[in-house]
Amino acid sequence: MNELFSFVNLVINGLMIGSLYALMTLGLTLLFGVMGVINVAQVDLIILSAYIVYWMLNLYGLSPFISFIVTVPVMFLIGMILEKSLIEPLQKRTRSHGEFVRMTLPVFFGVAMVFRHSMTALWTGDYRAITTHLTGKAFTFALIRVPILRLLCLVGSTSIVGLIYLYLTKTKTGKQIRALSQNAVAAKIVGIDVERIRLISFAIGISTAGFAGYLFSFIYTFFPGAAGEWVPLLFCIMVTGGLGCTEGTLVVGVIFGLLDSVIGYYYTMALSRVIVFITMLLVLLFRPRGIFGRGL
Repeated sequence: MNELFSFVNLVINGLMIGSLYALMTLGLTLLFGVMGVINVAQVDLIILSAYIVYWMLNLYGLSPFISFIVTVPVMFLIGMILEKSLIEPLQKRTRSHGEFVRMTLPVFFGVAMVFRHSMTALWTGDYRAITTHLTGKAFTFALIRVPILRLLCLVGSTSIVGLIYLYLTKTKTGKQIRALSQNAVAAKIVGIDVERIRLISFAIGISTAGFAGYLFSFIYTFFPGAAGEWVPLLFCIMVTGGLGCTEGTLVVGVIFGLLDSVIGYYYTMALSRVIVFITMLLVLLFRPRGIFGRGL
């Protein structure tokens, strides 16, 4: 009986961390699906958001539970600056969309290194963590234990992914973003302000890092180089779920979270990651567009 409850706890934990995986991947999915941008700096921006939560608490006493009111606008602004200073000039100077996509990889690798080493220079490479009055607290039902902060991650992550999905499918701007992802030339012909929509799309994609970093800071320790540990997993989720597919990101993120929780407990986290990447390879072999790969 104890083994059964232990397994249920692992499944619950997997659902909670898997939803955070999905939110962390969401910005990557949106930016590649809409604009073809391979943003390897997304996780560094998530770590930067976690640092903002940490310093707003320690320097100004701002409750970490409302710090997303700072992290999300800051990331939105960073997204607008990056789009205007890097993406727009790059699109004008490349001869084709394919060349643009290829060039975004080294460009955003450079952006990632700038942010990563700037954080190290400012705050050293020490590990940081956020501690609140809810740290270590949990709802308990019989032998089932639900950590409150991880439950917050589940609710927050699924809410943001759901809101982004509704925004893309139900609003005028969201439909314009989807049209742009399908055919930029046709979108321009029918009167869509392509430059404006690209700016909004990029800023939204980067702003998801603000909310992801806010939730990330509650359950993980972090340091400037932490992004290197997460980039492979998040790209694996994006590719497996389907490029530009928000629901695919959520489903695959949760599945991989379950694998990490269950396999990591009974065996090792290394074995879990082996299974994750083999899954990606098999999906790419039989369905190159990903499981849900039909675009936005």
